[in-house]
Formats: sequence, structure tokens, C-alpha cells
Amino acid sequence: MNYKNIKIGFIGSMNSMPMNYALKFKEDGFDVKYIVESPRDNILMRPEIHFKSIEYPYPKWIKEIPFKNTLFRLFFNKYYTKKLYNEMKDCDVIFFNHYGHNISSYFDKKIIKIAMFSGADLYEKCNYNRIEKEIKDSDNFVIKYLKKKLLTIDIDRYRKGIRSCQILSYFPVGMDPLGDKFIQEIMGNKPFNYIQKFDMNFKETGLDYVGAIKNKRMVLFAGVRFLIKTNKCNFFEYKGNDLIIKAVAKYYIINKNIEFHLVNKGSKEDIETAKKMCKDLGIEDITIWHDVMPLYDFLELYKKSDVIFDQVGRHLMGGLGIYGLYLGKPVIANARLDVFENIWGRDIPILNATSVDEILNHLIDCKSYEYREKIGKKSHKFAKKNIDSEKTYKQYKSAILDLYSKKKS
Repeated sequence: MNYKNIKIGFIGSMNSMPMNYALKFKEDGFDVKYIVESPRDNILMRPEIHFKSIEYPYPKWIKEIPFKNTLFRLFFNKYYTKKLYNEMKDCDVIFFNHYGHNISSYFDKKIIKIAMFSGADLYEKCNYNRIEKEIKDSDNFVIKYLKKKLLTIDIDRYRKGIRSCQILSYFPVGMDPLGDKFIQEIMGNKPFNYIQKFDMNFKETGLDYVGAIKNKRMVLFAGVRFLIKTNKCNFFEYKGNDLIIKAVAKYYIINKNIEFHLVNKGSKEDIETAKKMCKDLGIEDITIWHDVMPLYDFLELYKKSDVIFDQVGRHLMGGLGIYGLYLGKPVIANARLDVFENIWGRDIPILNATSVDEILNHLIDCKSYEYREKIGKKSHKFAKKNIDSEKTYKQYKSAILDLYSKKKS
């Protein structure tokens, strides 16, 4: 089959995650078209920040059709949808992610449609319960009514868009019970192909094994987005940043020869809360704050680190931890053994922790170079075997070719 005859589009780009697969399809010879919908100041959503091979201005196959915010999309949905539809209507296959779900139902049924989820696509964007949370601070009855009406329309569109797809792709079943519930609600009895996705494109980042290193000071790196105020975020979103800070403060009493790296990523309120915690707990002087940066600069800091933290809250390990594993670093995170032992078996090298004491115990173990080297080697081998996106890509490709063949026959 000549892959050049199959045009694959991508609409919606949460943290540029779909670009991992767009590059693989392009490398395999497919005709690819990718939409960047985020404005230039939203750097984490733009591919040039994550992929060295992509430069701005973009090549012709990457189209920039940005919008500012949710209200813009709600008020100008018809205009925005028409613009995207005209740009992508010649595609044979379209991957929808993030805001893309909102308009996927408008595309022709002849197009093979794939709903590729990020966490927030389901438990936030498809959740009617979030409406009350969004409008509770509005005192004006008219504004409250309009907000409620618009958000209901928005969620309806998301759900309708997802239901229009033949293939759904999300985390392994059980990892996000709320997301699983929404998928069941939305799809009902409609048959669909489900492709589990928990992976990373290591080839594109140019990463290789680094392993344990001998720093003058023990370097701890926690690049997790700050979500501390649990009453202001979804139960499942809580990332446990406060637990990490408290554990590092306790470890500092034992080992003064450390430095602690954090990133100014998250709400202003949560970042200020974290900085106050560092000061109050006596670790302000050893804490180094970084601004959000391109992924490749971020990974250079990772290479120089001794221990990597990912989320220790109720969510799941993400790209931060996965990159750490592949580099051969000890990664302290909520390993979600309740889910992953059923997929990967029991020999999972992630240093599982969901409490201050568990984090502290791992830090004590990681003081040993020999221990970090041992865990690092296991981590790299594990990531290479289980989390490389090549496996997921092959599933996408197989499912697409199967549906495309049936459509043409």
C-alpha cells in the first residue's frame, strides 16, 4: 500500500503530545497535516518547545490556527469550526485531542476519526459537575446563567465529538476510573476500538542512557506542575508537591549536602504556597527555581540530576518520570501499582511513594551511588521495553490501515 495516498490530520495538541505520533506517521511516508491551535505565549502547547527537529516558522505540513481561550471558542465556534473544517476536510484520518474533540462531530462520517485523550479531556472537559465549580464565584445571576449555559453547550459538544469517533485512545483501563466512567457514559452501546496509551517518543528527543553520576552535591529535581490546593483542583489532579517539599526538608536535616530544583509551573497561588513552604521549612537556600523552558533544556538538567520526582499525589506518573527512567535515574513517584502490576508485572523499578515518610526513605537509600546506579540501569531497561511509543504507534497504524482497507473495498 502506498502510504502517501493516506492523509492523516491532527487537531488539538495538549503539551504537543500528538506530535510524537505525527512525526512517526510522516517518517513512514504518510501525508501528514498538523494543526497548532495555541498562541505563541502558551509555549508548553507548541511543538517547537518539545521537538528539536521542529523550528518556527513551521514547515508547510504544520498549520497555525490559534485561538486565545475557551470563551473565544464558545462565542466563535462556528467560525473556528468552519476554518478548521476547510483546512482538514480532505484528510482520510484525523486524530482529535484536547479542544479538537469539541468539533470532531462536524467532520464527515467517511473520515476515520480517532479520539486521543489527555487526562483533562475527560475528567474536566466532559464532566458536567465542573459547571458548578466554574460558576460558584459569580454573584451576578445573569452572568451565572450565561456561564452555565455556555459550559453545558461546550461539554455537550465534547461528548458528541468523542462519540462520533471509531477509535478511542487513553490510559490503561483502571488508571483513571473517572475517565473510564465518562467513556462508558459517552459511548454507550456504540462499538469502538480502544487503544491503551502510556508512552513516550524517546527517539525524537535524542535521549540515551546516562545513569548515575557523582555530583559534589546530591541533586534532586522535581519538575512537577504545582497543584497543592486540593480544594481548588479535582481530587484526581492533586500532584503531591507539598509532600515532596516536606520530605526534602526532612532529608535536609540528615544530609546537608543537597540542592533541590523546582520549576515555576502551575498557578501563581500554588507556586507562592510552595515558596513559602520552602522558606518556613528551612530549605529556601538550597532550592533553585527554574522558569518553564524548552524540553531539551529541561532534559539537560535531568541528566545532571541524581534523583527525579514525578507526581506522588493521586494522579499518575507522566512524561517527567518517564524521561527520568529512560535516562537511568531513580524516579520517586506514585507508581500506581494497582494498575501497572497487571500490565507490566511486579518488577517495576519506580520508587513508589505517596507519603512524606515513603519519599524520605527513598531519598535515604538514594544517597548511595551504587544504589542509584543499580536502580538506574533497571529503570532504563524497563522504560525501553515498556514505554517506548513505537508500540502504540504500531497499534494506531494497524487500526487505521484496517479501517482504511475496509472503507476502500
